[in-house]
Amino acid sequence: MKDNRWHDSALIPGLVTLGLFGLALWQWHRENEVRATLRRLDTERRGLEEERESEHEGEE
Repeated sequence: MKDNRWHDSALIPGLVTLGLFGLALWQWHRENEVRATLRRLDTERRGLEEERESEHEGEE
């Protein structure tokens, strides 16, 4: 005998939805990490460029 209640039929779609939400949240988190890393690298690059420019100005 098969007892089909609403929660039995909603379980798999609910788990799939929860899994997709988790993946979306993880993707968003990774994108934020990448953006933060790119900002940090850009800041470091600018700092190095400014150091080089000040060294060249000191030589002249």
